[in-house]
Amino acid sequence: MWVNNSDFKQKIINFAKLKGDEKILDVGIGAGDLSGLFNSKEVTGIDFSKTMLSECKKLHPEFKLVLADAEKLPFSDEKFDVVCCRNFLQNFNDPSMAFGEMVRVTKTGGKIIVIESAVYENERAFPTDFCRIAEPFHPLFPSHESLFFLFTKNNIKKIKQMVVGVHKKWLTKWQLSKKTSEEEKIKGYRICENYPAWYKKSYKMKFFPEETEIESTLTFSFIKGEK
Repeated sequence: MWVNNSDFKQKIINFAKLKGDEKILDVGIGAGDLSGLFNSKEVTGIDFSKTMLSECKKLHPEFKLVLADAEKLPFSDEKFDVVCCRNFLQNFNDPSMAFGEMVRVTKTGGKIIVIESAVYENERAFPTDFCRIAEPFHPLFPSHESLFFLFTKNNIKKIKQMVVGVHKKWLTKWQLSKKTSEEEKIKGYRICENYPAWYKKSYKMKFFPEETEIESTLTFSFIKGEK
């Protein structure tokens, strides 16, 4: 719901630069939004949610789907040409184990691709406070720097990182996606309203009190590298 537009999707395709003959593993596949963008020889998807796997099966019946824990992937070493995830690593207090498993099952010379909502290191508390309205135990929001560090500490080669921004109204859609109450929506609005002026300026935040709506730039880290 954050970036369901053709321009953003095309940026992911251009960034990934896949040939089309790869065997892909999508970790935390959800409804298959990420790997569904790629032409590929074969897609395997894992998720911890039976509901999401069922939804993905309806949309992508050709995918091989497995109910599994990302921290204990049920695959042999060096099995996939490409291992990818989207807005997944932010669900962990420490994503090191899940990312280490992604590296383990990637072939030598294969690609690892991560697409994550993220901010800069000194800004992490702001979106975290907001997310915890709907998810009280939401981990500290990822930063571009912390995601890059995951790649370097796992000795990934040829790392490329790109920060991509999407500017839009989003609070109402967020409320619907999280099934929050009107009271929680207002609380989120107030939290954003009280962000420091420099942060609001950086993300070009606009407030629409008559709609209880917010418009701002949402930023994502695109990161890829080779094992």
